[in-house]
Amino acid sequence: MGLNLIRWRLGPEFSSDATRWSSKTGTLLNLRHEVGVVEHADGQRFAVAALTESRVPAAVQPEAEILMGRVARTLRDHLRGQA
Repeated sequence: MGLNLIRWRLGPEFSSDATRWSSKTGTLLNLRHEVGVVEHADGQRFAVAALTESRVPAAVQPEAEILMGRVARTLRDHLRGQA
């Protein structure tokens, strides 16, 4: 998963010098999914899964890609006690 080239969904929200993001994406018709692991420099690891469904084909909604990442990051921050 660390070699995945598609990083515009959740990856931007988890990319920094203190983290490593590995993931796998999936898109089919109106479904848009990504699962991955964020590894922090302090040793903490979190599995993250974002599964979405829409009435509109996935390719037509680039804003959804950004929202998926922001929601996943907010939830991870909460778990780390940073929210």
